[in-house]
Amino acid sequence: MPTPLRRIASLVLTLSLAAGGSGADSVRVEGARVNVRKDPNTASAIVTTVGRGEALEVIERTGDWYHVKTAAGVEGYVSARLVAPVTPAPARSAVQHCGQWLRPLRSFNISADKPWMAPSLPY
Repeated sequence: MPTPLRRIASLVLTLSLAAGGSGADSVRVEGARVNVRKDPNTASAIVTTVGRGEALEVIERTGDWYHVKTAAGVEGYVSARLVAPVTPAPARSAVQHCGQWLRPLRSFNISADKPWMAPSLPY
């Protein structure tokens, strides 16, 4: 791979690791049984119910309501009082990730008759 292309690929990888996941925000159901409604109000029809601990994909937040999608693909609204935002795990930087397998070498010996041979790093 030519040097300029390698630098670009390295930059793209670094930026993608630093940016973290691109997944949608989500909330976890806190109430025992929570109604998912057609519109963001308690007078609206119930489209389904979800149980405590279930994760819901957030489409958008509208006032005190979340527009969500369930694991089954059903869309509707839940009251923000009955769910809690899920905090994603912090993204690891490329240095933290590589630091797990890059270790200092005790010795480095390249033979004059075999200059291509070098110690391999464990992955």
